[in-house]
Amino acid sequence: MPDENPTKLVRRRRVQAYRGHGGIYAWLRAHHVQIAALRAAGQRSWLDVIAEMVRDEVRDQNGADPVMKNVSRVWKRVCLDVAKAADLKAKKRPIGGKFPSRISPDWRPEVVAPPPIRPALPAPVQAGAVASQADDDSHLTPEQREHVARVKESIQRQIDEHDRKFRFGGW
Repeated sequence: MPDENPTKLVRRRRVQAYRGHGGIYAWLRAHHVQIAALRAAGQRSWLDVIAEMVRDEVRDQNGADPVMKNVSRVWKRVCLDVAKAADLKAKKRPIGGKFPSRISPDWRPEVVAPPPIRPALPAPVQAGAVASQADDDSHLTPEQREHVARVKESIQRQIDEHDRKFRFGGW
């Protein structure tokens, strides 16, 4: 079945459906680049575009043939959506792409030595064992030894008091 007009306005493209939009939107979006070029050059009117849509059997959401009012309204929406998609694509980082950098391509990070191994910590002090711990106090002055003894006594008293309170419920 040959076309009535052998020279087509736009080259036929595969039309992709867009959710929430009808056939007019999908057709205009598929042919956006071609139609925008023709409209910018002032070569064709909406009547020519609509005639091309009718040849491709494009229908609106209600199944009717496209009319100029609907086509021009949908065209504005298509232009906005295409511009928005182009902005999003420009902002999106391409997969495998690199961000611009001022670092020299020959730069390599410095080799850092691993942290030193810490000595093992002493075993935790058991309750009631503070006063009986055998410490080497030979390096301390007499005042320091006296202070350490007072701190140990204080800690042992606190431990004993907590034991009495919490073991026997002596609130």
